[in-house]
Amino acid sequence: MLAIFGHFYAKPLLAQVRAALVKNIDEPGRNPYHASGSCSDPTGNCDVVFPAIPAGKRAIIEYVSADLIASLGGLTPAAALTETPSGGDSIILPTFARFPGDFGVSERVVLYEEAGEQPKLHAANASVNSVTISGYLVDLTQ
Repeated sequence: MLAIFGHFYAKPLLAQVRAALVKNIDEPGRNPYHASGSCSDPTGNCDVVFPAIPAGKRAIIEYVSADLIASLGGLTPAAALTETPSGGDSIILPTFARFPGDFGVSERVVLYEEAGEQPKLHAANASVNSVTISGYLVDLTQ
């Protein structure tokens, strides 16, 4: 009886044990990425440059939120999230008015930043009261 049990159930049981021992190192919740900053410039153009992505990692930025204060006579601010220093991809972010002179950004994005690159938020016609980007890091050393 034991031989029959072992013959029919050993392979599926070993497959389940093997699957349980494998872990997904790139799971978004395992390596979260989060950075924030601010910028005040009387000329009305602000660049918030975030820290460089660590060596051996890739950042996948999935969300950006910002509080923008209009600086030039009621003009609606514009904002963009850009890769630096490569200057490759750039995502124009929609802004929305909350109060007169106070605008917000709240947007899901997908932006890939390689090791050594620094994400940058550029705001035109505004000071950046606060900005936060978030996503996760992928380990490229595996």
